[in-house]
Amino acid sequence: MLTDWLGDGALRRLRIRFASRFWPDDVLTCSATVTAKREEAGDGLVDCEFSAVNQNGEVIIRGDAIAALPR
Repeated sequence: MLTDWLGDGALRRLRIRFASRFWPDDVLTCSATVTAKREEAGDGLVDCEFSAVNQNGEVIIRGDAIAALPR
């Protein structure tokens, strides 16, 4: 999801946590939010948080990332 959204090669850091188990018939809904943007050493960086929630509203996956975006 993040590379589709931000582009290949954009990720500078990715931290992911599997908070719970999920099963083949589960329906997962993924979402991501940009939480900050900044410039560092000439690169435009964005901080993102993401999660995947199952059909019961339980968080299955959560994490955060830093990505460099083209100018």
